[in-house]
Amino acid sequence: MLTIPTPPDSLPKYLAEGLQKQDVETLNDVEAYTQELRLYRAAQAHATRALAAEDHDVDPVTADELAEKVHAKDIPEDAIDWDEISPRGCQRRRR
Repeated sequence: MLTIPTPPDSLPKYLAEGLQKQDVETLNDVEAYTQELRLYRAAQAHATRALAAEDHDVDPVTADELAEKVHAKDIPEDAIDWDEISPRGCQRRRR
């Protein structure tokens, strides 16, 4: 017999209970929306760091460096959150 999955501790109770009441089509819509929202927030954070790099004497982390960190941590590419991957955001230039 199948049992309902246990929601993560980080998920607020009202969300977990609400999601459990949804049909499969709505859950698919929620999944698509959360994926879009993650990508939006990752792009927003990346743009914010890029603007900060322009305002300060720093070199932004390159896309290749970020990709290496993603693969090193076995993070699926569709779940990239740049804030989680690169807490430094930027590296200071050496003089």
